[in-house]
Amino acid sequence: MTSLPILLAAMTGLAPLAAVAAADAAPVPPPSPGRTVFVTYCATCHGPEGAGLIGPNLTDTVFLHGGTREDIVKTISKGVDGKGMPAWESILNKEQISQVADHAFALIGKNLPSGMVAAMGKTTVTPFPKGSAVQPLLLRTFMPTQGVGDEVLPHYHRGLAAAKYSPEKGTDVAGSVAPVEGLTSGIAVSFGDGLAYCFDATECRLLYTWSGGFLDMTKYWGAGAGGSRAGNDYVPVVMGTPAYVTHGAEPVEIPGSADVTPRFTGYRKVRGVPQLEYHLGAVAFAQLITPGTAPGVAICAITTSGAVKGLVYHFDPQLSAQITCDKGRRDGAVLTLDAAAAAAFTLTIVPVAR
Repeated sequence: MTSLPILLAAMTGLAPLAAVAAADAAPVPPPSPGRTVFVTYCATCHGPEGAGLIGPNLTDTVFLHGGTREDIVKTISKGVDGKGMPAWESILNKEQISQVADHAFALIGKNLPSGMVAAMGKTTVTPFPKGSAVQPLLLRTFMPTQGVGDEVLPHYHRGLAAAKYSPEKGTDVAGSVAPVEGLTSGIAVSFGDGLAYCFDATECRLLYTWSGGFLDMTKYWGAGAGGSRAGNDYVPVVMGTPAYVTHGAEPVEIPGSADVTPRFTGYRKVRGVPQLEYHLGAVAFAQLITPGTAPGVAICAITTSGAVKGLVYHFDPQLSAQITCDKGRRDGAVLTLDAAAAAAFTLTIVPVAR
């Protein structure tokens, strides 16, 4: 099973949701390309404003690994061995790395207070967030694997023990931290008791769904007053009844192309619901997941661009009975969509019979 460094475990909590809500309330200037990349990929550890969470405060006067723009590009591209900083050149293209380096360089010297230090003070935040069908809640957070196998996660790597880091001091301290099992790129969405799901932004796949609850964030946010955490692995606990867990290799085949490399491009709100946007190879996907009428049912409305020869889905046989489609031709666990059908179709996923 995939294990990952503890220093990657904390994500941005409710900050992205607040930013989306503010965007709905009043028109605001579009963010710079560098900030967009930063919030999508870097705020996980460094906080949405760069003030640090589990990772270092990037608004300090001095960078730990060199403060020139060239140093920052190198750190982003190559990562830092043993410090929980991944090499982003395998995920971001050169233009995105350049853009986020510009953004990070502009943060130097702002000296914002550390987000983690602020969280250590008095807080009444509930560790049990929950959305509703009317106002779904999205969290960019580390997520448990929930039985998802390594074959589902080919773009993940195994973690190593990492140096212990003190966000309060801004430096490494004595000791090391063992890897924990978890997903670094989780996007968790709650529609209340009816449906919750975990989408992974590295693999660009819906990994699992559940109903009846959402997440216990105590390991990251603490228990409420005082902000104390139980343990140090930061991976939340799924609350509720499992409905669906994916298995097997990437199910999508693009006729005429062997390239199905995933690349997450972000999400936007459509009538208040997060729409997940990504590429598999040259084909662009937009997926809007909403709850069905019964608990645990997920309605996945998918639109694509560039599927000129259609798409073929090879569902894992043990999941095949759980998934139906409103278009295309089904032959056992194989779904074939011509170009017209592939442009817009809906997959319905029902809970596993128990």
